[in-house]
Amino acid sequence: MYDNAHSVTHRALAPVPFHTSGNHGRTVAGRVFIDAHGVPSDFSATDRFLEDTEHPRKLLRGQWTTPIAEWTEVDGRPLPAGAKAIWRLPKGDFKYADLRLIADAAAFNIPPGIWG
Repeated sequence: MYDNAHSVTHRALAPVPFHTSGNHGRTVAGRVFIDAHGVPSDFSATDRFLEDTEHPRKLLRGQWTTPIAEWTEVDGRPLPAGAKAIWRLPKGDFKYADLRLIADAAAFNIPPGIWG
């Protein structure tokens, strides 16, 4: 978790997509893809690893993506209405999350301590 937004840096590779990198000695590399409307449409990273089911105790490095299906507006704020989390692997895609926004449950500006 980033505890200081000012320590996060971004390095432009091209107008779309752009590259992100870390904070406090930890780095991540990924690409945020921006659609024609100027909103994020996908995030892709290859610095993630998962267990190789054919070779236990071995890790595979794979491309990890989080495509955003659509956007909506809640209380005047744009929010992703749906997204997925997908490993792009040599033997095929492994989709392990399909997310949908529950707009009625969205809450903003919650004071500290309210949620536990």
